[in-house]
Amino acid sequence: MKKEIKLEIKDNNGLHARKCLEICKAAQSFKSDLALIHNNIRIDVKSILGLLSLACTKGEIVTLEATGDDASNAIDLLSSLVC
Repeated sequence: MKKEIKLEIKDNNGLHARKCLEICKAAQSFKSDLALIHNNIRIDVKSILGLLSLACTKGEIVTLEATGDDASNAIDLLSSLVC
């Protein structure tokens, strides 16, 4: 199953290192393929360096995609962490 959602970054510091680590650790608990897309750049959410490389700031829109059996659960948890 494939699921996606568009999210606005609401943290004043954007996707900073601590937030990226939290997202990455949570993502690793899922079997689904997880991607975050920003400015046409697609990264694996399970990669801390990938998340940091996006350099997302407050107010920017990202797309979170999940493909796999636990895609819905992954989207639910990760969307709450990204925002």
